[in-house]
This record gives sequence, C-alpha cells and structure tokens, in this order.
Amino acid sequence: MGPLLKLREAARLISVSPGRLYRAIADGRLTAASGGGPGKPTLISVEALQTFCRSEGLRVPDTAEMIERLERPERSEHAERSMSPADEALARQALETMAGQYLAQVMARQSDYFEAFLRDELDHMVTRVVERVVEQMVERLTERFERAERDERAERSIPAHRAPPSLQTVMSEPKAAVLQRLQALQAEGLSLQKIADRLNNEGVPTLSGKGQWRKGTIGNLLAQAGSR
Repeated sequence: MGPLLKLREAARLISVSPGRLYRAIADGRLTAASGGGPGKPTLISVEALQTFCRSEGLRVPDTAEMIERLERPERSEHAERSMSPADEALARQALETMAGQYLAQVMARQSDYFEAFLRDELDHMVTRVVERVVEQMVERLTERFERAERDERAERSIPAHRAPPSLQTVMSEPKAAVLQRLQALQAEGLSLQKIADRLNNEGVPTLSGKGQWRKGTIGNLLAQAGSR
C-alpha cells in the first residue's frame, strides 16, 4: 500500500471539496484506509484516490505528483471553503459508518476471546470430573478384588468333610492375630477409618501383603468374624 493521505489533503490534491469525498465514502464509491478509527482523521490511500478519480472522470494524478504536492502545501480557496450543511451531514454519516464498522470488529474479537475462554474452562472441568470418577472406580475395584481373593483363600483352607468349628481354627496364626487386633481397636471405640489409619501408620501389612488397609476391608473382616 502506498502513502496514506488525510481526507482534506486528498481533496486538495485532486481539487475537489472534502464533502465530495465524504459523500463518496458514504456511498461506497471511495474506500477509506483502515487505521483511522473513531475520532481520528479519515485516511485514504493513493491507490484508492486514483481509482476514485478514474471512476469519476477526474484527472488522475500519479504517485510522484501527489507526493510532490504534499511536500509543497498550497492553499486552495475551493478546498478551504466551508462545507454546506448537506455536505456536513454526509461527512457525519460517513464517520458514523466507519465508527460502527470499527466497533463491530472490536465486539467480534472480544466475543471470540470470551468463547475460547469458556471452552478452556469447560475442558478443565470435564477433565477433573473424569479423573475423580476413574479414581473412585479403581478404588472400589481394588477393594472388590481383594475381598474376592481373601474369600477364595479362606474357602480353600476349610476342609470339605467338616464345617469349621470356629473362625480361630481356620485362620492362619497371623490372620488370627490381626483379627484380634481389629476387635481390640474396635472395643476401644475407634471407627473403621481410624483403625485403618492406625494400621497403615504402624506399617501392619494387609492379609494379601499388598496395598493398604481400608475401612471397607476392616468392616468385612469384623462382620465375618461376628457371623461365625
């Protein structure tokens, strides 16, 4: 893009009134350069001014002539003449049109930024919810597998020809000792969660030798002991 001219400079260079250029901008026959913005001088590129002159049947000055005349300002009685009320109204209409277009562009950009922000926040929220659900599922499945494994080992340890006389006779000595400890802690008034925390803090291994003590596991053991 070539040099940018203020509207009054452009009018002086082609010897027309500023009102005529404002009217052409309002009618869409002359394109103003971007960057002027509300409250700033209307800017017109040399190429746009030359295109306008061709469409209006005016003499088309070349770029070098325009730059030379800009460097040697002249006072033109026709260009400095006050605009008529009709020209002022057209000029105001052109400025309002440009201001409206500029505001619409700003609002569109702000809307895009806000929409992108909402999309990012929603993605983070969904990710956190999915992670929490997965953690809960893993925890529950782990407890279920441990319970099934303990039940299977207990069934294999019971002779098929006779029923177990008591829980103590079918348990291995370490398991019996752990059960006695659980019953003692429960008798002290500790909750299942506090019993699990104490065993984990003391480093007492679980019956399977894997993982940590959980209140669900302790509750199941105590319930089995009470039903026998």
